[in-house]
Amino acid sequence: MKKRMLALILTLVMAASMLTACGKEETKEEPGTKDPETEQQEPGEDEGTGEDYTPSYPIVEEPITVTCVVVGQDMTTERLLWQKLEELTNIHVDFINIESEQFNVFMASNEWPDFFLTGMNNSVTYEYGVLGQKFVDYNDYADIMPNLWAVFEQYPLAKQSSTQSDGGIYGLPRIEESVTTTMARMHYRSDFLEEHNLKEPTTLDEFYDVLVACRDLNGGKAPLVTNISDGSYLSSLIYPAFGEGTNPGTYDDGTGTVIDDHNSQQYRDYLAYLAKLYKEGLLHQEYLTLDNNSMLSLVQEGSAIFFAECAMSVTEDMFADGQIHLGTMSPLVAKEGDTPICKAPRVVMNDNYFVINAESPYVEEICKLVDIAFATEEVQEGTGIYGLAFNYGPEGVCIHLNDDGTYGLTTADGGADFTTDYLYKEITYGMAGILQLGDYVTDTPGNNQIRQLGYRDKVLPYATAEEFPSRYFTYTDEEQAIIDQYSTEYGTYLSEMEHKFIMGVEDINDDAAWEEYCKKLEEYGMNELVKVNQAAYDRFRAE
Repeated sequence: MKKRMLALILTLVMAASMLTACGKEETKEEPGTKDPETEQQEPGEDEGTGEDYTPSYPIVEEPITVTCVVVGQDMTTERLLWQKLEELTNIHVDFINIESEQFNVFMASNEWPDFFLTGMNNSVTYEYGVLGQKFVDYNDYADIMPNLWAVFEQYPLAKQSSTQSDGGIYGLPRIEESVTTTMARMHYRSDFLEEHNLKEPTTLDEFYDVLVACRDLNGGKAPLVTNISDGSYLSSLIYPAFGEGTNPGTYDDGTGTVIDDHNSQQYRDYLAYLAKLYKEGLLHQEYLTLDNNSMLSLVQEGSAIFFAECAMSVTEDMFADGQIHLGTMSPLVAKEGDTPICKAPRVVMNDNYFVINAESPYVEEICKLVDIAFATEEVQEGTGIYGLAFNYGPEGVCIHLNDDGTYGLTTADGGADFTTDYLYKEITYGMAGILQLGDYVTDTPGNNQIRQLGYRDKVLPYATAEEFPSRYFTYTDEEQAIIDQYSTEYGTYLSEMEHKFIMGVEDINDDAAWEEYCKKLEEYGMNELVKVNQAAYDRFRAE
């Protein structure tokens, strides 16, 4: 399925899901009963902006205890972050674990805690927030959440993505600005290129020539091993070289007009290029069925020279000298002298974290506590507590920002074994709030450092095209009906034809075949779906 076109399809597919984990994409629901024109407030209207309020700590003079639900968590240890937050705020949080399969039943019981730390998708937020009005609307507490509203001003998309169809903000996004959020990723075995005096390709022609050389030098084995779909690492790397779009799918043509370019000449040229790679054995013939482990084994055996999805799992023992030789490509261009371009990294992860029970007696106290997660500097000197701490633990204890532009992660006792498992079992219940690492890269040598340096130096300088915000759209009942009518068959046909063209089942260079394909796109509702996206986009831009 296509990632960009899935602005439409995800609405249908994910509506059945009631809960999302950290980093998952969400669905969007139709507007509720409030009139956004009259109900939605902007900071500076009735609710204030926090200009007359300065946070101070502790938040409460006398200790209080509030309850919070997390989903699918190991509860055998207390998390360091929340211990430090209690010391700072005088608010103790009793965490309650609900297994994911029990979450729907738990929500239906209405026996809720004071707040939920776990992210919720918009179907839950719509049912209990927009319709039920059982979740706190953060608009009503903007005057005591200055950090949050400052972040909303810095990242307008964060506020837009969290604003529901009735104008309410019932859950908050996670925001990450770091070198690892880029999508234009392609890596290669630099040892192989160096051994055979092959330079890193920068143009489409050079990429083709290097792939041919790698295949011929390596016993005819396909050197390019990667997934192909709208928004995939490969499409993000090479699609902009064929025209104006930065990824196949739906986007703003620069005038505010939404287009679906799956019938464009750029998309056709892109498919023709991939078809050529496939036909000549340069792209792995089983690219559709290869999972990351299969790709990784091909890298290890030395047949895969260019790869993307499995790069983060490449280890030292895969190379003869015990050192990782992992190069990073810049976005490709059509001809030498052109300026590379790629889609900007994804920043906002809208999962509706920090949902507060409207019946809690501690709403204001929780709002002030949550506001710390969106602070961009220490809220109290020497504590190391601000948004960064909600992602990696307190600065100076678990994460250290070094003067040389690197960051280091250590366990609470100073050990070096800071793994993801350790993070989520000992420090936090999952990443939340705002993580601003900017251009910082890890100070630990190895795979992560190599890739992060590559993204920082070879990709981010060219990331100038903003992401089309379709995953944040909301739809009216009528628009949702159109999506339900067309999106599944349209997406299925689009995916099938993409791979038929690439594999040569259908000849991408045959004008009659292409015209028939374009005709079928219209029959499957392409124009109707574009109109829905245009209307949703117009509303989104007006917010």
